[in-house]
Amino acid sequence: MERLTAQDVMTLWPDEAGWSQDIGLVALLDACDLVDTDGRILLGDVQTSIEARLPLAPRLRQVVYVPRWGLGRPLWVDAAAFDVRDHVCAVPPVHHADEARLLEVVEELRRRPLDRSRPLWKMWFVPGLAGGRTAVYVRVHHVIADGPAGVAMLGALFDSAPDGPAPRVEPWMPAPVPATNELIVDNLRRRRAAAARVLAACTRPATIVCRTRRAWASVREMVSGGRAPRCSLNRPIGAAREFAVVRTELATMRRISDRYGVKVNDVLLAVFAGGLRELLRSRGEPVDNLELRAVVPVSLHRELPGPARGNLLGQMIVPLPLWIDDPVRRLVSIAADTATRKRGVRPRRGPWSAAGPSGGLP
Repeated sequence: MERLTAQDVMTLWPDEAGWSQDIGLVALLDACDLVDTDGRILLGDVQTSIEARLPLAPRLRQVVYVPRWGLGRPLWVDAAAFDVRDHVCAVPPVHHADEARLLEVVEELRRRPLDRSRPLWKMWFVPGLAGGRTAVYVRVHHVIADGPAGVAMLGALFDSAPDGPAPRVEPWMPAPVPATNELIVDNLRRRRAAAARVLAACTRPATIVCRTRRAWASVREMVSGGRAPRCSLNRPIGAAREFAVVRTELATMRRISDRYGVKVNDVLLAVFAGGLRELLRSRGEPVDNLELRAVVPVSLHRELPGPARGNLLGQMIVPLPLWIDDPVRRLVSIAADTATRKRGVRPRRGPWSAAGPSGGLP
C-alpha cells in the first residue's frame, strides 16, 4: 500500500486554482516508419509499443484514490479500467509546419485538463512537420514524478537504439482497491510508527534543537524578506500561459562557469536576472534597488540509492540582484548565495515554482 507523501498531496491542490502542476517534454523524431502514406501516425502500433513497456513504469497505470476521513492520506491504486488509447493519441498532420506552429499545437494540448479519474499523463504525436519529422509531446502530472524521476520514467518507454527488439504486451489485471479494514490497519500502523519516531527523537534533545533551529532559519528567511517588491512581474498568475523556446549553447554556459568557478545553474540564474532587469527597464520601471527572490528546486535523488522515482525535491530561495548592472558581479553574488543555501536544503512539503530547470539543481 503506497500512500502519497505530504509533498505529493500538496502538488494536487494548485490544480484547483488553475495552476497546473505538470511537467512535460517536446521532442522531434525521425519517425518515417511510424506514419502511413497519408502522413498519419500508425497509432495502433505506437500504442502497442508503449503499452508493452508500461510494466517498467507502473505508476502510469495508477490513479490517486482519496479514502474517506479517518482512513489516512490518499494512496496509489491501479486504474480499474486502464486503456492505453486514452493516453497515447495523435493529432491530424500539420503539413510542413514550422517550429512556431508546433508550439501553438503544444500550447493548445497543454491547456486541456488531465482527468483525475484516470492516470495523470498523456502523450500526443504530431506528424507532418517540415522535413518529414514527427513531434511527440508528453505531459505528466507532478504528483507522479519530478524532473529526474520523469526523465527516468520516460526513458523506460522508448528504445535507446532504433532497431531494438519489440516487447510483447503482457496481460495485466488491476489490483483491487484496499478494503476499509485494510486502510484502518495501515493508518493505525503509520500513526504508531510516527509516534515512535517522536518518542525516539525526545531521547535526543540535541537533535531536536538542531532541527528546530534549521526549520526556524527557513521560516525566518521566508518572512524576513517582507512583501514582494512592486513591479509588473508580481501579479496573480492565471491559467493562460504561452510556450516558447530560448536557445543557447551548453558549452558556452560551461565555459563561463569554469572561468568564474561557479555552477552552470548559477550562470543560468544570472542570465534570468539580467533578462528580468532589461525587461523591467524596457517597461520604464526602476531597477536600481530592486531584488527579486526566486524559489529554486533542488533535486535530492542523489541521496537515495536506485533509479529516481516519485518526488524528492528541496527548495531554496535565491535573491536575484537586479540592481547589479555588471553581469560578472551579478553572477558572483548569485553563486555565493546558492553555495550557502544549498547546504541547508531539505525535502520540501509543498508545491514549488521554479526559476530554473524543472529537474532542480544538482
